[in-house]
Amino acid sequence: MSPACSPTPTARTRAGRAALMYELPFGVTPYVTYAQSFNPVFGSGVCATVCAPQRGEMVELGFKYNPTPGNAINGAIFDTTERNRLASDPNDDRFSIQTGKVRIRGAELEVLARVTPELDLIGAYTYLDARVESGDNSGKHVETVPDHQASLWAKYRLSLLGLPEVTLGGGARYIGTSWDGTDTLRTPDYTLFDAMVRYETGSWRLQVNASNLFDKRHVTTCLARGDCFLGIGRTVLGGVTYKF
Repeated sequence: MSPACSPTPTARTRAGRAALMYELPFGVTPYVTYAQSFNPVFGSGVCATVCAPQRGEMVELGFKYNPTPGNAINGAIFDTTERNRLASDPNDDRFSIQTGKVRIRGAELEVLARVTPELDLIGAYTYLDARVESGDNSGKHVETVPDHQASLWAKYRLSLLGLPEVTLGGGARYIGTSWDGTDTLRTPDYTLFDAMVRYETGSWRLQVNASNLFDKRHVTTCLARGDCFLGIGRTVLGGVTYKF
């Protein structure tokens, strides 16, 4: 029988998290967060002995700023490390060893602006530097993780047209280039457009969302083994919400 690769029933895996937030004058709230995580490695015949779970550790430092009602700026920088990733065993190609380590560092910024009583704008940008630090493909980009992501969204309430219950929304999402895990195959960047219409009356809300509005064919990622994955085409979803 091949050795199991999941933790033994008696093994204990712990994870925790802590955060500190302090509200300063003028609507500024800085914060710091620390978190641990684990992800069991399942399978058989993968590790020579029982596989340890993958371990994650994250530190985030950020702020929230609310200068006036309806306006906000949120920003953060973060550093995430994942250990115990499977890597090739140079002494025995039948098994893997858990020497793989990945580090993801980045920053994100989100701005919410009430331009007029009817118009809201929401913009966001994320930068990620995701690299393999040890194990297979050391020094390469982590597969499927784009360096840059951005979005811009607008919501407009039709109050001036005598329809305050109706809100229209639309926006764009940009996904930057990503790599296959060996820095050989590069997946091109792409931009998708979304839309929304919402009607609210009393406790009821009716909403229809359309993602990838123009049904753009795009590739979300390509992996080193040569397979690529197409993104989801136009999708329209409707929902009804009752608040009580």
